[in-house]
Amino acid sequence: MFQIDSLTDDATQAMEIRLSDGTSFTLTLYYKPTIQRWMFDCSYLNWSANGQGLCVHPNILRNWLNIIPFGLAITSSDKADPFNLEDFLNGRISIYVLDNTADNNDVDQVEQQIFGKVV
Repeated sequence: MFQIDSLTDDATQAMEIRLSDGTSFTLTLYYKPTIQRWMFDCSYLNWSANGQGLCVHPNILRNWLNIIPFGLAITSSDKADPFNLEDFLNGRISIYVLDNTADNNDVDQVEQQIFGKVV
């Protein structure tokens, strides 16, 4: 598991994130000021999830557990969901990549420890 530490207060942020097996996925974060909410798009090979609301969750990509080999853990210093443009810059919201490729088993560990699922 590793933290995405290049996040800023830009209203739109796109990044390519490399996994341990050498593959990568694209994550785009965008802020919607009218509803005070961060949204995201994520794509990996032939899979994509677009227009998803960003919220505090141990693996916000859990719906696709059997389709993609990674996840995203969203944490908050005050337990509130992301709602402010500066949330990443001031450190209130952190995003961690859960890598289940190569020798990593971050997603499996979250499934076991948080959800009690035997992997």
